Amino acid sequence: MRKLLPYPLLSLAILAMWLLLSGAGLGQVLLGSFVALFCGLAMTKLKQKKIYIHHWRLLPILLWRVLHDIILSNFTVAKIILTGGRAKHPSGFIILQLSLKNRMAIALLACIITATPGTAWIAYDHRNSRLILHILDLAEETYWHKLIKTRYESLLLEIFA
Repeated sequence: MRKLLPYPLLSLAILAMWLLLSGAGLGQVLLGSFVALFCGLAMTKLKQKKIYIHHWRLLPILLWRVLHDIILSNFTVAKIILTGGRAKHPSGFIILQLSLKNRMAIALLACIITATPGTAWIAYDHRNSRLILHILDLAEETYWHKLIKTRYESLLLEIFA
């Protein structure tokens, strides 16, 4: 059974998404099941390392921080755009040295930064752990370094340590 369904939760999620998007007819259930099984089997070829989350209790704290920052950033970006404050708020790029080595933690940080309005993940060099970000409101570069390092990276280091 494990050979046919190596990633059962992934296959179930794909089938559920398939049915939500296309309807729940018999043909769609069969086709969605085929796609879900194929995707689960295809994942075995990627040879992903097992993900270990060491401190589950910190995930709600991370989620709260992300939601809080996304809401605040929405208001900040809207204010900059609606008041024409672009001259007072220059945008720019920053280079950040990351301590994260876990690929899942880095991917999660990428999702967080990309989901937050006013910030964009531009590039990551895994050889020297440097991240390039674009910031819409780059008043102080040190503020952004401190924010990402203390607010997100430190928590991700604990979660995936």
